[in-house]
Amino acid sequence: MSRVQQLCGLLVALVVGLGLAYAGWSVSASSRAEVCQACGRTVHADMRAVASVGGHRGVFCCAACALSQAAQLNKKIGFASVADYQTGKTLHPADAFVVEGSGVVPCVRQHEMLNRDGLAVPMAFDRCSPSILAFATRTAAERFAGQHGGEVGTFDELIAQRLTPAVPHRITPPSPSSLYTRNSSSR
Repeated sequence: MSRVQQLCGLLVALVVGLGLAYAGWSVSASSRAEVCQACGRTVHADMRAVASVGGHRGVFCCAACALSQAAQLNKKIGFASVADYQTGKTLHPADAFVVEGSGVVPCVRQHEMLNRDGLAVPMAFDRCSPSILAFATRTAAERFAGQHGGEVGTFDELIAQRLTPAVPHRITPPSPSSLYTRNSSSR
């Protein structure tokens, strides 16, 4: 075998090896699950939300989680996209309809949380509950709500409602002098 044939064979082997390495890397990279920047849960295609919280853009497991993150950090939020719950297709928030508070809460863990002794711990709060599920049409949202409960509205209505601060109930404390006045009948 001539030196040229050996070099050609080595070059072919190198190209094949690099091609296989690239194929393995691309399969591995595409199979990695995307995780929510707030809670670390897996992001599913039919729940994915992209939002900026406090000016930092991120991917969230659901719109409810993004809203919880903004509320907990006391930061402004803006949604870039949400996913259609039926198809997983990307929707512009202004075009989306939502069902809030249905019996379907995909992000919530299905297994119980356990304490150190292995006993079940009741969960009082989950950042992804109540669920907010987006749909491309009002008809689809209403059909889903008819089967699973929840309130139907536009995504913009929901965000406006969630971001409107509640007016705190103001209690007027009694005046200090009224706390120390003597009752004439008690003398």
